[in-house]
Amino acid sequence: MLQCHLHSRHARAALAGLAAALLSFPAAHATRAAAVTAEELRSLRYRLEGEREPLRMRDGHWQGRPAAPGSATVPRARVHTELIARGDLDGDGYEDAVVLLEHDPGGSGTFLHLAVVSHREGRPVMVASRLVGERLQVRGLRVEGPQIVLDVVRAGPSDPSCCPGELATLTWTLKRRQLEPGPERGAPSRLTPAALEGVSWTLTHWAPGEAVKLARPIEWRVEAGRASGFSGCNRFQAGVTAEPADSAGALKFSVPATTRMACEPDAMQAEARFLTALGSVTAFGYRFGRLVLMGPGTPAPTALLFERR
Repeated sequence: MLQCHLHSRHARAALAGLAAALLSFPAAHATRAAAVTAEELRSLRYRLEGEREPLRMRDGHWQGRPAAPGSATVPRARVHTELIARGDLDGDGYEDAVVLLEHDPGGSGTFLHLAVVSHREGRPVMVASRLVGERLQVRGLRVEGPQIVLDVVRAGPSDPSCCPGELATLTWTLKRRQLEPGPERGAPSRLTPAALEGVSWTLTHWAPGEAVKLARPIEWRVEAGRASGFSGCNRFQAGVTAEPADSAGALKFSVPATTRMACEPDAMQAEARFLTALGSVTAFGYRFGRLVLMGPGTPAPTALLFERR
C-alpha cells in the first residue's frame, strides 16, 4: 500500500513537471517567433563588412570619431526602416527581417549594406550582413522564399559613378550565417520613363521633411506613355517623355489636362501646387523604395516623394 502511494506521488510530481514545461514552451517560442520591430532595428548593433568595430545605432543613426582631431570628416551610418522585407530565409519556421544601411566612412562615397536580423532567445540579433555597393538607388526590397531580392539603380558601363542609370535586380541567399550572392534577374535596362509603367504612386511628401496631409491622397500611374490619376480635386492626364532622350532618369510631363470640378480650398491649393510642380520636373530617381520627381523650382527645387500604392 505504501509502495503504491509512493508511486502515485512520484507520478503526480512528474506530471506536474511535464505540465509546467509544456506551459512554458509556447511562451518561449512566442518570444523567439515575434517579428523584429522597426524600433528594434533602429537601436541595434550592426557589424558591417569591412568594418572592424560594430556600429551601435541610436534612433537609426550612428556617428563615429573624427578622422583626425579637429577634423570635420566624421564617419556616419543610418539604418533605413522605411523599407523592411520579411520572410523565413533559413527555413527554421521563424520570420527574419531584412534592412538596408547607408554607411559614409568619411570619404567621398556612400556605401549600401544589406543586413538580416532575427530574434534569438527573445532579443534581436544581426544574423548576417553584406556590402551591396556604392552610390546606389534602391527601387524595392523583398523576400521571395529563401531569396532576398533587391531592385537597384546602379552605374552602368557608360555612366559616371555620380549618376547611376542602369536598372538591375540582385539576389542573395542566407547560408550558415552568410549572405551569398545569386544570379541577377533578367538583363539590365536603362532608367527611362518606361520604368514607371504600370505602377501606381501616392504622393507622401512635397519635399523631404514636409509630409502631405490630405483627406484624399494624390495618386497617379503611367500607362502607354501617359500619366493619369487624381491631382487633389480633379482627374488629370499628361504625356510623359524623356528630354533629352539619351539621358538616364530624364523626365518631362506635358501640360496636364484636367476635369473641371470645384473642391474645398485646401484640396484646390494642393492640386495647384502638385500640377505646378509636375510642370517643373526634369528628372526622376528612387530613394529606398520611394519615387522622387526632381527639378528646379521657386523658392526651392522640386523634390516630390511618392510611395507605391
